[in-house]
Amino acid sequence: MVFLPARHGNELRAVVTRAPLHAHFLPGTGKTLVVSFAGVGNSRSAPQPPEFRAIASQGGENPVLFIADTARSWLNAPGLIEAVALTIERAQAETGAERLVGIGNSMGGFMALEMTRHLPFDTVCAISPQVSVHPDHVPEEHRWRFLRNRIGGYRVPTLGAHMPRAPRIFALHADHPDEMIHARRFPIAPNIAHFLLPGYHHGMARQLKSEGHLRALVSHAIRGQKRKFALRVKSAGGRFIQREDRNPPSATAA
Repeated sequence: MVFLPARHGNELRAVVTRAPLHAHFLPGTGKTLVVSFAGVGNSRSAPQPPEFRAIASQGGENPVLFIADTARSWLNAPGLIEAVALTIERAQAETGAERLVGIGNSMGGFMALEMTRHLPFDTVCAISPQVSVHPDHVPEEHRWRFLRNRIGGYRVPTLGAHMPRAPRIFALHADHPDEMIHARRFPIAPNIAHFLLPGYHHGMARQLKSEGHLRALVSHAIRGQKRKFALRVKSAGGRFIQREDRNPPSATAA
C-alpha cells in the first residue's frame, strides 16, 4: 500500500521504496506542492537521488515530493503511472496544497509532462525532455539503448501532438542535433512556452546551474511567471523556438 506518513520535522525522508517507484518527501510551509521527477541518473540500477532539492523547496517554502522511476522506463513500467498518481494525490491531500507544480530534467521532464494527463498540474517546467524513446517515433534517437531495450511494452509511446490545455508548460531544449530530435516534435499549444538555447547540450541543467540561471528559471516557472522566465532565458542566450527551428535544414532549404 502506498502511503505518506504524517508530516513531522523538515527532513527529507523516503515514503515509497517499492520498485519501480521510489519517492521522497520534504515538508514545506506553503500551499504549492512541487513534484520533482528524476532523470535516468548516473547508474543503471541504483535508485536515482532526489533532484532539484534546494531549488524546488525555495528555502522551505514549498513541500516537495521527489519521484524516481527506478526502472528507467519513461513511465512504461506496469502500474507505475497509477502508483505515481496515487503518491502525488496523497501528498497533496496531506499538505493541503492548492497548486501542483512539476519539474524534471530529461526523462524527468518527460514524466512531468506525461503526468499532466493524469493529474491537475498548474505548471510544469521540463528541461531537455524527450517526446518519446520509442524507435518508431524517434528512429534517429540512439541514446539510452540499454534502458530502452528493457522496456517490455510501451504504455506511453510518445507525448503526441497534443498536451492538456490547462497547465502552463515551460520547456527548454538545446540546439544540439540530439536534442533537436525532440524539440522538432514537441507539441505546440497556447499554454506551452517552448524555448531554444543555442550552444547548450543535453546537460543543459548543469550548464544553467553553473552559469547562475537555473535557480531563477525554476523559481519563475514554479510561480508561473512566463515573462520573467522568458527574460531569464534571453539572458542565458536563448529564445522562443521558431517554426524554422522545427524543420530540418534540408526541409528549410527546400
